[in-house]
Amino acid sequence: NALKMGVLRRSALHLPRLRGAPSAAPLLSSSSSSSPPSRQHLFVAPPAWRRCAGVPAGSAGGKWGWRGPGPAPGRGRRAPPAGRRWASGGAEDLGVFGVPGLHTPADFERLGREAAWNVERLVSEVTWRGGIRGVALLEAFDQMSDTLCLVLDTAEVCRSVHPDPEFVQAADDMCALLGSVVQRLNTNSELYLALVESIDAATDWTEEQHRMARQLRADFERGGVHLELEGRDKLVALQDEQQRLCSVFQQNVHSGPFPSILIPLSVARTLPAPLRRFLRTPPPPRHHGAKGEDTAELIVNSGVLGVVLRSVWDEDVRRAAYMAYHCHPTNVGTLEKLLSVRYEIAQILGFPSYAAFTLDDKMARTPDRVRRFLGELHEGVSRKVGEEVGALEALK
Repeated sequence: NALKMGVLRRSALHLPRLRGAPSAAPLLSSSSSSSPPSRQHLFVAPPAWRRCAGVPAGSAGGKWGWRGPGPAPGRGRRAPPAGRRWASGGAEDLGVFGVPGLHTPADFERLGREAAWNVERLVSEVTWRGGIRGVALLEAFDQMSDTLCLVLDTAEVCRSVHPDPEFVQAADDMCALLGSVVQRLNTNSELYLALVESIDAATDWTEEQHRMARQLRADFERGGVHLELEGRDKLVALQDEQQRLCSVFQQNVHSGPFPSILIPLSVARTLPAPLRRFLRTPPPPRHHGAKGEDTAELIVNSGVLGVVLRSVWDEDVRRAAYMAYHCHPTNVGTLEKLLSVRYEIAQILGFPSYAAFTLDDKMARTPDRVRRFLGELHEGVSRKVGEEVGALEALK
């Protein structure tokens, strides 16, 4: 799916300088510095990192040691994609989640950098001395997407479900790293102009190929490819910060220290046995709304919350557990920063608000239409909702 790159659509109405836009900064630098990359120049690849990834110093493709199918940049056409594949490892090397070579947290960095190098090879094939065009260009976009998503999808699952904090942190770091690659692809004007040239010259494409190309073009245009280089760099930095804040918010919700509530001992005694290890008595001095009777302190993590909501008969305890779990003390500040960053993104892209930016390519189109729809929906169902809520309350 070529759209998995995450590029964003944008109306041509907002594109005053598309063909004259300067090219974006490259994903890879030719620097040989051994210092770690900055967030804005991520893929300086010194020999030490190439050795970490298992790329021989004298391998074909020059200093970058390009991996995967096809020749190095400027050395001929790339073979057609042969399905989803990894740059290293094989069936005998299956690791976590069935991914070849993923055995330790450190393997995420290696897999991510291999993916970034392969994407840069594909970008170079597109932009090198006229590069590839036509249907082969669409295949290149699809392989860029597939190469990134093989790692990103795995990292997203890992940081959501893996019990080892080191794996979770490594996966989170890799999501941030490759997320920045995605944002730079989204604002690469050379890729955009190659796509426009291919669309203009297309004579024998199928309807599906035309549709894919039009969608990709709209996604590039919505993602800020029309901006000057300084504006694109600022947009990429803001999008990186948005991704970081979203990750921080999720980590705050799902990681410790977890909140606690005071529950009546009469309720504590009815808890399933596995939950009783999360009880503490006597309670600390703070008070969370117990009704004057003897209490126990219950630590509320995601597993405890699920059991409490399903099995505790006391609605005050259920409400207290839900509110405590979802009200992390630092997340209000995180959300305020996220709102500010999203507003800046919308302003750079020419929209009055982030809501207007998000809805621009959706069926509703504008925030006013959404508000009007919700108002009409409320009027239409409020009477029936009242009846059903009354019936549920009677059952309680």
